[in-house]
Amino acid sequence: MDPPPKNGGAPCPGPPQERAPCGLQPCAGGTDCGQGRVHVSAELCRKGLVPPCPPSCLDPEANRSCSGLCLEGCRCPPGLLLQDAGCLPLSECPCLVGEELQQPGVPFLLDNCSRCVCEKGALLCEPGGCPVPCGWSAWSSWGPCDRSCGSGLRARFRSPSNPPAASGGAPCEGQRQELQACYSACGAEVPGWTPWAPWSACSQSCLVPGGGPALRSRSRLCPGPGDTSCIGEATEEEPCSPPVCLGLGVWGQWAAWSACSAPCNGGVQTRGRRCSASAPGDPGCQGPHSQTRDCNTQPCTAQCPGDMVFRSAEQCRWEGGPCPGLCLARGPGVECTGVCTAGCACPTGLFLHNSSCLPPSQCPCQLRGQLYAPGAVARLDSCSNCTCISGEMVCASEPCPVACGWSPWTPWSLCSRSCNVGVRR
Repeated sequence: MDPPPKNGGAPCPGPPQERAPCGLQPCAGGTDCGQGRVHVSAELCRKGLVPPCPPSCLDPEANRSCSGLCLEGCRCPPGLLLQDAGCLPLSECPCLVGEELQQPGVPFLLDNCSRCVCEKGALLCEPGGCPVPCGWSAWSSWGPCDRSCGSGLRARFRSPSNPPAASGGAPCEGQRQELQACYSACGAEVPGWTPWAPWSACSQSCLVPGGGPALRSRSRLCPGPGDTSCIGEATEEEPCSPPVCLGLGVWGQWAAWSACSAPCNGGVQTRGRRCSASAPGDPGCQGPHSQTRDCNTQPCTAQCPGDMVFRSAEQCRWEGGPCPGLCLARGPGVECTGVCTAGCACPTGLFLHNSSCLPPSQCPCQLRGQLYAPGAVARLDSCSNCTCISGEMVCASEPCPVACGWSPWTPWSLCSRSCNVGVRR
């Protein structure tokens, strides 16, 4: 004891001695158990140094519920479990599923519903989708007969949705639609009336703006005395559609575009216009009466970095193509070979440079392959200075110094004297 208890101090907890199995290697006297096992005497078991029931892969906790006797025999060393006369660590133990052993770490399906794996001798399963066979809904009511009188057919329907097939379940067998014969006697249209006369000609040969609707009519007779046996009207009218009078049509202004049909993943907008008097296609109203265009073509999950926004290919073409949106495409001498595609771009009024959207005043310039910051001055030669302004090099010329140069010599003049020594120039 270090230190021993003094002055009423608490004694040391626990026993003063501890026992552990040792010398578990096979003895040379003929007790070799083989396959990594060791020989254990009954005396070691009675002293509590080894459990009476050896743990195995299929029952790692055998000692907790063990009521067996201490017997001499072969055991696995501490930390290993018995499996088929061999010894394995717990991580390599298989699992017994039904009458089959499942090896550790190999996934398999249990009852076609759960995905399982054997880990440390235990079965770990995740519930999965069991096959659900299709079921029919109840039949709908019978629909009306397809003929007002005489022999016809009527139908009723059902849906394969009660429940729908899932996870590989069998589909519904049978038909969605069922037909049945139907019949009703055909009688006179209205007792007492003669059949309707043919429809008259339309009241207008062509439609004139503000001229009112065009109508046609038909009539029938009641031959009975005093017309008392007939119920209903003797005449009836309905609208008719003559062609629009030609030569008067003029298109009005296009209406505003409708709201986009979808907030993302592509929608459609439409707008229309009216012809003042004629129908679309007549000489006075050539061209379409409605237009459509794509809208909100950005993916619903599109995320653009920084200040950039998603721009469709169509928006790119409306806004001047792919290159005008770049700082270095603002100046002359830049050939644009880009193609408009959907993607991230700077908002209108800003220009892209090195992944940043900049106003024109902060755009650098490019001259002869060299980059200049806003406000920087480049001297082309002794006569021209260029300044970077809003992404473009603005150049100004100054009077250049001109060095003197001689003209060609004139012919020699006549000699100043006709003899002796003279001078000529």
